[in-house]
Amino acid sequence: MNGDRTLLVFGCGNPGRTDDGVGAWLGERIEELGLANTIVETPMQLNLEDAAAIAGREAVLFIDADIAARTPYVFRRARAAGHIEFTSHTMSPETVLAVCAEYFSPPPPAWILGIRGFDFGFGEGLTPDARANAGEALEFIAGWIDSRREVAAAESLNEGAAHA
Repeated sequence: MNGDRTLLVFGCGNPGRTDDGVGAWLGERIEELGLANTIVETPMQLNLEDAAAIAGREAVLFIDADIAARTPYVFRRARAAGHIEFTSHTMSPETVLAVCAEYFSPPPPAWILGIRGFDFGFGEGLTPDARANAGEALEFIAGWIDSRREVAAAESLNEGAAHA
């Protein structure tokens, strides 16, 4: 780890497929918050290069639509896949973490935020229900990021005191 204290956020999805764009929409809202040490990327899909981008980061957050969620959003820890498997159109966060581990460095702690989507047909803009779910998810994740920053700041103070 290179000491990079940056949280890298991937807000994934295709804005031309209605609710599939909810990850990108939420990523843009997070970027608008101007949170310190937070970088937001909004790709349509994850790819091999993302494994290099996460190497050495403090943490990574993957955000995407989730058609199977039974709640407005689901939040879970992500772990590297046991084996690397992907196609040109599908690469999971777990695979990105596995590629990072195999070719770059141990992957950073990672989480997945899945937001319940409803319509994935062609069209611009989110459905009202997906937008409401994304609003709830934004409130949650902004608090989560702030709490991570508070913990990191306390750890830095403790490290400084230990070396004084």
